[in-house]
This record gives sequence, structure tokens and C-alpha cells, in this order.
Amino acid sequence: AYEFLSTDNGLDGLDLLSYRRFSETGDKTKNYIPQVYMLQDIIEKAGDAPPSARDIKNLHDAIMNRLFENFSEQVYTNEDAFKYGAEFDDLTYEDVEYGVVNDSGVFVEYAEYAENNEITNEDAVLGISRMQYKEETEEGLKNRVFYLDPAKHGGSYFNPPVYIKPTENTGWLGFVNVMFPEIGPCKPYRADVIDFGSIQERINNTYSRIPEDERLKTDPNCINEEPYNRILERPAKAGIEGLISAAIRIYASVHLLKASATFTKFKPDFKNTFSSLYAQYIIEKMEEDFKDAQPNGFFEFFNPFKDEEFWYAFLEQAVQTYARRYADGQLPDPSGPIVDALSRIEKVIDKHRRIDRRETYTTKDGRTILSLRDAKKANDAGPLQTLKGYRADKNLEVIKETEDDAKLIFQEMVVEELQFMADVYIKNMQDVGLANEENMVGDIRKYILEELTVGSTLDIDKEIKEVVIELDATGAEAAEDVYTGGGELITEDGQDYVGYYHVHIDEDGTSVYMEGAYHTEEEHPVLRVSANKVTIEIGDVAWRGSAGPATTDQPFRIEKYVRVGENNFTNENTKNELESAAIDAGLEPSETNISDLYPGTMELVLDENGVEIGITGELGVRYGLDFYVGENKVANVEVDALDLPVSEFRPLDVAFPPGDKILLCLINNLLDDPDFNAVVKYVFPLNKILSTIAIYNDMAFVPSIGELVVEDSFKEDAYGVKPGRKLSVTSQTDEDGNITGFNLQANDGQDGWFTVDERSPGIGGNGLFMLHYDKWDQTIFTKSKFRIKKLFKGFYNSRDFDPNGDDSDGAGQALIAQLSAACKPASGQRLLPWRKKRMLRSNPFNADGALCDKKD
Repeated sequence: AYEFLSTDNGLDGLDLLSYRRFSETGDKTKNYIPQVYMLQDIIEKAGDAPPSARDIKNLHDAIMNRLFENFSEQVYTNEDAFKYGAEFDDLTYEDVEYGVVNDSGVFVEYAEYAENNEITNEDAVLGISRMQYKEETEEGLKNRVFYLDPAKHGGSYFNPPVYIKPTENTGWLGFVNVMFPEIGPCKPYRADVIDFGSIQERINNTYSRIPEDERLKTDPNCINEEPYNRILERPAKAGIEGLISAAIRIYASVHLLKASATFTKFKPDFKNTFSSLYAQYIIEKMEEDFKDAQPNGFFEFFNPFKDEEFWYAFLEQAVQTYARRYADGQLPDPSGPIVDALSRIEKVIDKHRRIDRRETYTTKDGRTILSLRDAKKANDAGPLQTLKGYRADKNLEVIKETEDDAKLIFQEMVVEELQFMADVYIKNMQDVGLANEENMVGDIRKYILEELTVGSTLDIDKEIKEVVIELDATGAEAAEDVYTGGGELITEDGQDYVGYYHVHIDEDGTSVYMEGAYHTEEEHPVLRVSANKVTIEIGDVAWRGSAGPATTDQPFRIEKYVRVGENNFTNENTKNELESAAIDAGLEPSETNISDLYPGTMELVLDENGVEIGITGELGVRYGLDFYVGENKVANVEVDALDLPVSEFRPLDVAFPPGDKILLCLINNLLDDPDFNAVVKYVFPLNKILSTIAIYNDMAFVPSIGELVVEDSFKEDAYGVKPGRKLSVTSQTDEDGNITGFNLQANDGQDGWFTVDERSPGIGGNGLFMLHYDKWDQTIFTKSKFRIKKLFKGFYNSRDFDPNGDDSDGAGQALIAQLSAACKPASGQRLLPWRKKRMLRSNPFNADGALCDKKD
């Protein structure tokens, strides 16, 4: 599908398909890819004579190669995503001891303290772990052992429940916590990436709006059941909707994990940063698996619902679910390609006719529709096939014929689920410290401006906040009895403030400037910081002519300027030009507005009574940005200067506020510019490049495990030449030389694995029948795809035709239960005596780390 470019971008509404047709039917010497002609048009529109198509083709290839190299480098140097990440669990028996801090501030065991102070369980004295005591007395130690109040969690005060927080792993083990975090019992919850609960919630909300199919009240032999309009009971429709969403999320979760090196460097935004290419990749993997869902090929022969039929039935229901959700108002209006796909499917359905039981007939378009009897004679139906089965097969044939269009619609559902999962993925990544805004690319267009553009020192791919500068009290902390002589603070009615002020820190930790030398509980006026004293830290752009030429590593260029009439200047020269023009006109610069000298096309707008109500046009003094591909300008944006007195002209300089805000305004206009977006979305499709790299990362990750090996290290004695990690133990002694404890430290060995021969069974004590990694066939979803098929088949065949029935719902109702695999033992279990293991509890904290009072 080719997306149309907007008609206001100077390209006359031509889409990529139009460019492709031109290149194929035009001069054979100019038979280049459509992006070449698109870039040629964009350069010509910008005002420059475009290079030849051959030169643009060479430039395009060089830049595409550099973009692939740069993005790939960001992925393969993302080391944390390729590490197993197991952190040593240094929790000791001493750390989990249960005790009380006595009046002298010393930690003593609970039993000893209770005996000496004659405490009983009725006294309700809750102790703490020794590790918690260490956290309170030793700097830098973080507690992991929490004894819980028996009044809320059961047990007794002598033997209370305990929660031991797992170690915070990095790398792949850290990603496990991202995908499937510990679930707390109270709000706010931290959801796992798949989050089946949200699917159940959506189904519960929409189930009541699903209409009962009136065709269930008729004889099934007398109805015309068209493709993509299968008759199903209400619970079955809800169940299929949930199953489709669950299937997508199950597959997407694994692919997000396999391509984590990409998605932890580039924010997984599947509407802006990544293209639909990655969603299509997941669909192809689902098709491949669903067409081989039966775990044993022998039993597939006896299964009436073949794997091939399962895939096309699943695809049909995906489209049918999409159409129903759109009709219910749950989805936005579909894009142009989706509308076209639906139209093409509708045309194929229009040609499909119900198979008649009695006779063969010819349609108006000349096609012959066989009766079941004649179909069997023509070997178009099996000798034992029923009319019902024959009709179903013909419906699936239509779905197969429209498979490409159905996948395009199904893609919208995959993108929706991917985006939902990505939002949870990013939040969980930030919660466990594996991602933050500083090390992740959020907007690929901003990354281009920051890293691959000559003339740019921009830092804009972040949350941009205002910073107060050059005040006596900056607001970093509370301040009192501060005096300002003016030009720094403004009153609520917009007047310059002169006098004493103070800085108050409110409940949110925000600095609030207020009148008066000291803060009081009585209401008193709030002050705002003057725009001249507020800045934003976004970097800078070079002046026109000073950026230098584009390079191989930075194939783009950006420059700023100030335009006065038809001439371009820097800040200093602009102000001199304006002052000279005022003096030449016999005017005083401090009393002359810029519009008096350079009105440009600006005109007053009058209402019907001749009253001035606004202005139209452009001022003759403007700030601007130019963006280049190589040495060819492709985009230009401008904004008017403020129509102030000439002597108060605002420079476009980040060192002089608010020049940085003007620059930010220009940057935002550039990001919205249609020509700039045509370059970064069509000529150089950044999101498709990233999606291609993510797919390669996904496909290559599992096969690459174990390929990096450390040769001949197995028999070496020194741990430093071996792969993996080594635990070093050193003793602690007191002044008399007595051992008082031990220090444990994990040290890294060589990166990589033992060789295949060294890690094979029989080496290092492995058993003869031990199944190891090298024997794994790397096949995934073996059970998932079979269970999805089994569940789908039940819903798909849920259609109780009852001509004499009433309007009541069927007995079934679609339910989805969240599954969590318990593949690792509880943290710290080995450190507890047998009598305490039954008191071990799961996570009692919510997503914000607050201890729950009760389940809600």
C-alpha cells in the first residue's frame, strides 16, 4: 500500500505509486526508484536547481547506507541487552534474622528480647530484619527482608510472615522482570507486558454491546452465510475477540524480548518511530506457526479442522472483529489503505454466491456456480462432503483469495496491541532501571537533527523544561528577604515588580516566588519570573554559512538566519541594520517599531465597522531555519520577529533568552514541515529502516547465543581466562585477628561461552542423557499455538441454530484467565529454617513501593 502525500506540500498530491509509474514508463535511462524523483521535486520546490537523477541516486544510496550503519551500531553496542545479567545474591543468614532494636539502639534476636522484657504475642510488638537494621545504621545499604504485620498478613508476632525482595538483575534476567514483574496485591498495580487482565476488562465492557445474530433463529440450510460474516453466538464473538488479542500479545511479547537490543535503544513507538513492517513480520510468524499448529503431523490427518483452515478462519475472524469494533465506535476511522483493502474484499464477496443444493447456475458475470452434486462430479468436492462443509470450504477460498488485504486489516489490530504492550514495556523498564529518557531515542526525526546533522548541537529529544537564570534566589531551595530592583519578576496583573520577595517550596517541591520578605500562612501575592530570566536548554544551530559541508557521518545540514527584507543577517548585524534604517529615516530606534521600517506583507484586518481586529501577512523581519540533504536545501521554515521597538530587537541566540524559545519554535515548525517529513518518511524511510533492523535483531538473536566462545579455557586454572563469573570470598577479622564474617564479591571472567565440545554432555559432570542448549531446536510457541487453535475451534463452532428459540443469550461466556509461570524459586528461601518457610509471602508492595494495608 502506498500512502498519498498531502496536496499542500508542493508535490501536487503525487504518491509513491505515481513516482514509480513514471520511472517505469518514462525514459529508460532515468529508471530509478521513486524516491529519486521525489527528492528531485523537493529540491526544485526549495528553490535550487536539482542535480541529475543519477547524482541523486548516488547520494540517496550513500545516505541510506550510513543510516543503516548508524542505527545498527546503536543496537549492537547496546551491551546490556546482550548480557544474561545475573547479579550475585549476597543475602546471608544474618540478614534475615528477626529481632528488635533495644533501648540502647542494639539489634537483638526477638526471642531473647521477648524473654528479657516478658513480651507476649498479645503485646503486638513487630520486629524487623537485621538487614533492615543495617539499612537504618549503615549508609548505602538497601533492605530486602521485610517482616509483615500479622494483623494484616496472618501469623504471630513471634513468627510473622516475611517477604524477601529478589535481586535487581540486569540484562536478560532484568528484562524478565520487565515482561513479567512481581504482581503486587494492591493498587497501583504493575502490569505484565501481556496483561491478559486488560483483555478481560475490555471484553466485559463490550460484551453487552455485541448484538445477537438474528440468523441463529433460522434454518442453517436456508441462510446465506458470506465470508467475513460468520454466524456466531455472542459469547463466541467475545471469546474470539479476546483470543485474537491474547494470541497477538503472546507472539509480540516474545518478539519484543528477542529484539530488546533495538527496543531499549529506540523507543518502541509503533505509530511514529517504527513502521508497520514489524507488525507484518509478526503476522508472517503467526501464519507460519498457525499453519503448523498441530504438534504431531500424524494426528493432523485425523483432525477435521486442518491447520491451513485454522489460519484462514483466524484471519477471517480478525477482520470480522475489526469491522464490529469499528461499527461500535471502539476504533478510529481507518486510513486510506485500510479503506481500499475493505473495498477490495467487498468486491470479491459480491462475486461470491450461495451454493444451491439442487442445480448448477451461471452468474451475470459469466461464472458457473456448481451445485454440490455437480461439484462432486467435477472433483471440486469430496465424495462424502456435505452441503454445509462445501459452503464453508468455498468461504475459506474467498478468504484465501483476499488474504493480502485481510492481513493489511489484521495489521491494524497487531499495531494496536503492540502499542499497548510497548507503553507497559517502557514503564516497567524505567521502574527496574533498565531504561530512561536519557539513553533511549524517543523521536527518530529529532535523533537525525541531534546526531546526523552538521551545524547542530541540539539536545531536544527529551522533556524540555524552563530554567530560571540570573536571579538572586534561583529557587533551588527556599530563600527569604531577597530584593529585586526590577526586570526579574512580574506581578499577577503583568506589572514589573520591585521590592522584597521570598521563595517558598510547595507540597509538590515546586519553587513559588511570592511578594514579601518572609513567608506567612496568610494569603499573599504570587510572582512570575520574567521571560528574560527563563531559558530552556536545547543546544544550538549554526549560523548560515558557518556550519560547513555535510560529511559521510553527518549527511544532513541545518543552519539558522535572520531575514530583513530579502537580506539575511546574524543577530548583531540585524540590530545594526534596523537601527541604521531608523536613523536614516530620521526616527529614534527606541521609539520606532520594526513594522514601521519593514512591514513586509503585514496588513490590518478590519471588521464590518472598520475596527481593527487583527493582522494578516508576514512581518518583514523573520527568523528562519534551512535544512539540507547533502548540499541541497529541501526544507525552510520561518517565524515573524516580535514587533518591538528597534532597540529591543530579540536576538536568535541561546545565550540570550528568549532566543532559545524562538529556536525551539523553529525546530517544532521544521518537525511539522511537509517537505521535511517527506524526506524522513518517504525518501529516507527512517521508521522502515529501524523496523528492518529490529527484524534482523529478532531473527539473529537466538541463533547467535553460544556463538561467541573462549577457546581452550576449560582446562585452564586461572578463572580470569574462563567465561562467566567467579565468587571471591575474603574474611573479616577483629582487632584480635578473630574471624567475624566474610565478604563476597563476584568478578567477571571472559565474555562468551565454553566451546561446543567443552560444554557438551560428559564434560564437567554432565550426564549422558542431559539435554543441553546445543540440542535445542530453537522452536518456540510449540504449546501456545496448539492451545490457541484448540480454544479457537471451540469458539468458531459455537453456533446453536434454534428457529424456535427466544432472544436469551447462550449458556457460555468468554473468560480469559491470566497465567503466570512459576519458573523460579522464592527469593531467600534457602536462608529460612523449615519452620519459617511456610511464613514466606509474595510481594506485598504496590507499583509505587508502598506497603499494602489490604487487598483491594
